[in-house]
Amino acid sequence: MKHESTEMRRVLFISYSFPPSTEMGAYSCVQIARYLPLYGWEPVVLTVREKYIDDAYLGRNYEGRVNDPDLIIRTYKLPHPSDIYRRFKSRSPAGKPLQDSDWKDVSPPNGAKYKSALRKTRDLLLSLSCVPDKYNGWLIPAVAAGLRAIKQTRAGLICSSAPYFTSHMAGYWLALLTGLPWVAHFRDPWITGMHAEPRPDKICFKINRALERMTISRADAVVCVTEEHAALMRAAYDQMPASKFAVVMNGFDGLEWQEFIESIPPGDPGEGHAADAPRKFRITYAGNLYMNRDPAPVFRALRTLIECGEIVRDEVSVELIGSCESSEGRGMAEIVSEAGIEGCVEMTGILSHSETLRRLLRSDLLLLLAEGLVIQIPGKTFEYLKTRRPILALTCEGAVATLLRRTGGAWVVSPDDQQGVINAVRVCYWLWKCGLPGPAPDPLIVESFDRRRTTARIAELLDFLTL
Repeated sequence: MKHESTEMRRVLFISYSFPPSTEMGAYSCVQIARYLPLYGWEPVVLTVREKYIDDAYLGRNYEGRVNDPDLIIRTYKLPHPSDIYRRFKSRSPAGKPLQDSDWKDVSPPNGAKYKSALRKTRDLLLSLSCVPDKYNGWLIPAVAAGLRAIKQTRAGLICSSAPYFTSHMAGYWLALLTGLPWVAHFRDPWITGMHAEPRPDKICFKINRALERMTISRADAVVCVTEEHAALMRAAYDQMPASKFAVVMNGFDGLEWQEFIESIPPGDPGEGHAADAPRKFRITYAGNLYMNRDPAPVFRALRTLIECGEIVRDEVSVELIGSCESSEGRGMAEIVSEAGIEGCVEMTGILSHSETLRRLLRSDLLLLLAEGLVIQIPGKTFEYLKTRRPILALTCEGAVATLLRRTGGAWVVSPDDQQGVINAVRVCYWLWKCGLPGPAPDPLIVESFDRRRTTARIAELLDFLTL
């Protein structure tokens, strides 16, 4: 539904993550920016130059998906201290490589203590230099460019999306300097809701907690992407109005999917199965392997089913799309070899978004790794649901499990439940072997996650703040 007003208002949309970055957060941001004009808001995107993007895709230009690419402002980034440190750490003042033996001139017994003190000081300084994240060199250029952009484009509102949380710091200072309303969009937790153990340098944890509090206090509205995260935020900041915290879930780009489906020639296997023979039962994982994400339980399940004769080894293929060279500090080749399924796993590396969608549609079982995610939902979950392919989610009880039980079409199994993984793979393979469709999610629920609909809720919030 288009906004009733014919006057297009402008919002400064701040995000370090933006295409051509291949991060899921970048796709989330470009989708929001693409659909805000439907509701009377034209985004002025403030982001970083392409050369500073860690994982950039150099293929299709996704900037064209924004209403007006001329309103994408890309800035430079100051060098990070760790970059400078790495450049010089191996050199002594004389220009020679620094060896451990160079410490021998330090008189014992204080030499070891001196060396240890220097290392601790170095580690602390490097940790402090990564507050709130390693991209904080973008803060000053972003604020300077943001002030110019607000003046030149007459943007009447600020919206920052994070991680990376330097984006929120830029939003904080721009809101403070201009007095404009500010929406802080949390795609993932910062401190509240982050269940990882605090790092040894507790001072950094305390600083980040203070920065989060500054953000929550100054922002006029805080948008979370799950009800679970919003509930924790309301509890942690109970002195603030509960209405300050809104929930707008992530989703998929429905228009992109429509364009993609229309681009598939009749008879092309992209919407169903691959045309190559012999046909294989295909399990697909899309994304990077980090934060304890480990496909080994599925590998072990396949080995068990192959050994007992329930699955034909030559009829199964596992496809890993993304940066999947290692998991939990171990090389993928070692993990595959240990599971005894050599030749069954294919690592394709990073692909374009459209090619990734094509391979998801060709799959017979989509693997979702969400170990330990209690209040977060990986962005790929919504792309998985849109394919209407069966999903095997390895996750604990929490936001992911709640969502998939609501939509249907998925096996939700604890990563520690090896028998549960085996049962799910067995049933899905049996359905494939018999030519029967696997479980599929409720289409009405899935369509509610179309970005054209979820962005409407963000626009309503912007409208409210500018009344």
